[in-house]
Amino acid sequence: MRLEHISAVLRPRSEAEAVDLGLAMVRRDAAGIYRAWFTLLIPLWGGLAAVLHNNPGMVVLIAWWLKPLYGRVVLFYLGRALFGAAPTLREQLHEWPRLLRQRLGLSLLWGRLSGVRSFTLPVVVLEGLTGKLYLERTSILKRHGGGAAFGFMQLFLLLEMAVILGLWLGIRPYLPEEYLEWFPQSTAALMASSVPPPGLLWSLAICYLSAVALLEPFYAGGGFGLYINTRTHLEGWDVDLAFRQLGKRLRDRSSPGQGPPPLTLLVAFILCLGTAAPLRASAVDPVETKSQIQEVLTHPDFKEHVKKYREWVSDSPTPPPARPTPSGLELADPAERCPDRFLIRGLEGVDSPADAGPRPGRSGGLADLADRKISTGPETPPARPGKGPRPPHADGPGRDPGVAPAGNPHRRLGLVARG
Repeated sequence: MRLEHISAVLRPRSEAEAVDLGLAMVRRDAAGIYRAWFTLLIPLWGGLAAVLHNNPGMVVLIAWWLKPLYGRVVLFYLGRALFGAAPTLREQLHEWPRLLRQRLGLSLLWGRLSGVRSFTLPVVVLEGLTGKLYLERTSILKRHGGGAAFGFMQLFLLLEMAVILGLWLGIRPYLPEEYLEWFPQSTAALMASSVPPPGLLWSLAICYLSAVALLEPFYAGGGFGLYINTRTHLEGWDVDLAFRQLGKRLRDRSSPGQGPPPLTLLVAFILCLGTAAPLRASAVDPVETKSQIQEVLTHPDFKEHVKKYREWVSDSPTPPPARPTPSGLELADPAERCPDRFLIRGLEGVDSPADAGPRPGRSGGLADLADRKISTGPETPPARPGKGPRPPHADGPGRDPGVAPAGNPHRRLGLVARG
């Protein structure tokens, strides 16, 4: 493989650009490709049609199954033309037996249903690898370009179906009426196991074979473009080619009549170094150096930036006065600071001043706080605005309305909530 004779610009491309490169190569060499293409297809398809003239469906099936053989013819021409040696028809006919026999059985069995057939076919046609080497190379290529090759196959399948439909719609007005009358009755005809007219089947077969003959070279060319781009990414073909071109230019310059040789240039360079005056460092003035340093340090970038924060502090040595106690709640002891003694009594089950005396068997805790007297304040809680006294039956029959049931914390909390 001579990269210096390549006829395309080698550079890492995107997947779409790589496919477009392959299609452009097919368009550029369309005359030579289609000459060899029809040289293979016309005898092959003509022989199938002559043998199976009563079964056009079988002709279409065999033609579809042999597609890997057609792509080898296209790839052989594109591979030679890319490196500046486009083969003649005689050279291609001489190479066809070898191309068509190489890995033929595997290509027509499980390899026929491969979605990346056009992408891996150059490994067989151009590199000639088989067996374990073929599997290793194709696995590496599939990891880097297999997804794009599969997507290209799907797009090309849709394009092929569109061309077949367009050709069928183009020849439909020229078909006999009995052929067209079969389509409205196709459902009933299929239920009755009737066979369509042979002329109708041959017209459909011709549409398919024409679409394959027109598009299959471009499918092989698009896969070949992806193959070239993948190897450029993996093996650095563009870098290799750049170094080869650089070496070629250096060899051309060193040839006679193209300028002084490199040895002459080296001797002249050494002589120039010998005659050149040595460079000496000038003396440094310490005073001038110090002034320059001070000038640099006076720059605002070398100043220290300090941020100061102010906090107010009282100048008076005496502490601030205590907050006044609310009116009516002057307590003698901090432990007695409770806004309402009736709140404490409510927690202990007492709701009236009559029961404010100490109870036997209870001491400490809330009971002691409840028994202490408050210096000022009313003896009874003021009536709530808009509400009268509690009715006797509010706490249930047979109970003192001012005393909460013993051992019932929920009722005590209810008294607290009602005030």
